Amino acid sequence: MKTEEKNIVTKECDCKQTSVADIYSAVDEVIAITGGEKEKVIEILQEVQKRLNYLPSEALKHICKVTDITMVRSREYQLSIPSSVICLLENIL
Repeated sequence: MKTEEKNIVTKECDCKQTSVADIYSAVDEVIAITGGEKEKVIEILQEVQKRLNYLPSEALKHICKVTDITMVRSREYQLSIPSSVICLLENIL
């Protein structure tokens, strides 16, 4: 960690890049456990995020490709989908 001016502590990222193959593998493992029904969308997203430490757009697209879950762009459905999920899905389209 580095200490910068005004006593602000920052941490340099030692993150490694996650390959698309690793992302697909994580998604496939989660779906094998949870199932791919629409009702499982939050559980799937949470578990993928837990495994990868974030939700890359490749993961969201792969989830939609291999499950019954689809991305919704229509504003009329926002009341039934948590806003955090809507934001994530809209950012990758």
